[in-house]
Amino acid sequence: MALALALTGSFVLLVAASAIARLLTYSGVSAAALVLRRAAAQDKVAPAANVVPFGPLIPCVAIIVSLTIITGATRPQLAVSGAALGLGALLFFGHRWLSR
Repeated sequence: MALALALTGSFVLLVAASAIARLLTYSGVSAAALVLRRAAAQDKVAPAANVVPFGPLIPCVAIIVSLTIITGATRPQLAVSGAALGLGALLFFGHRWLSR
């Protein structure tokens, strides 16, 4: 996907797809931080070495900011990001299926 965009000269879409992927990853990490802060997860993970002040406020704000930035993306940028995500998922599950 990246090679096709790079060869066609669509570097702007490639950069936007990369930024959207990073924002989605950042949102996922923030959501995971919220889940790991729950009392039910405390017996499954080691105690936190560093604790962020204000509890779950910072991960919630990070998710809101990330999703707000993503809403500013144009339709072609979202389409390229979705296609790249789909291609990546296809490669991941294809490799997983073949390695069984």
